[in-house]
Amino acid sequence: MIQKSTFQFLKQLTKNNEKAWFDEHRSAYLTAREDVIDFLTTILGHLAKKEASYAEIKPASCLFRINRDVRFSANKAPYKTNFGAALNPQGKKSGLAGLYVHLEPGGSFVGGGLWMPPTPVIHKVRQEIDYQTNEFLSIINKPSFKQTYADLDTSDSLKKLPKEYTPGHAAEKYLKLKSFVAFNTWNDEDFFSKDAAKTVAKQLWDLQPLLAFMNRGLTD
Repeated sequence: MIQKSTFQFLKQLTKNNEKAWFDEHRSAYLTAREDVIDFLTTILGHLAKKEASYAEIKPASCLFRINRDVRFSANKAPYKTNFGAALNPQGKKSGLAGLYVHLEPGGSFVGGGLWMPPTPVIHKVRQEIDYQTNEFLSIINKPSFKQTYADLDTSDSLKKLPKEYTPGHAAEKYLKLKSFVAFNTWNDEDFFSKDAAKTVAKQLWDLQPLLAFMNRGLTD
């Protein structure tokens, strides 16, 4: 479970997103960070029971830095107002599809996949979907996947089907995607349950067949 104080810290940071305040409340940040690391440790423990490679991940290495890169952004707020963690046995910078946990007051979610991958990766995933359409559709139509995620997120899509594919393709809407992700939103209170980490792990595991499908196309 996540402590309520962790979400309270993020709420306060949202209202006071400046270096002076953060420096003054650094101990609260470190306490919240350790709380998230403990939560990730429990999640990874559940996942490792099904896939041994998750046991090799160091929970702290999953977390993204709270400092924002403001060099090319109009928003100069120095800190993120969330804790984000990528759970990937190959590492969060591997470029392979992986799992993700996002803790943010009023905006939390769990899920995974490939978010805004480079063009060569997009082409490889589309090619795998085209070559193995039936397998792909069986994965995203599996009851456990449908119950948790309903579908892949289709908000980031091309208006037209890429020219190398035929209109009317059984997976047409997925061949238009520019990101290949699925996510399930969570309320803040959901994380305060003693079974929260177990539930997150179960939902993340429901994505494993999709991740394996995409990563096969990227590594073959």
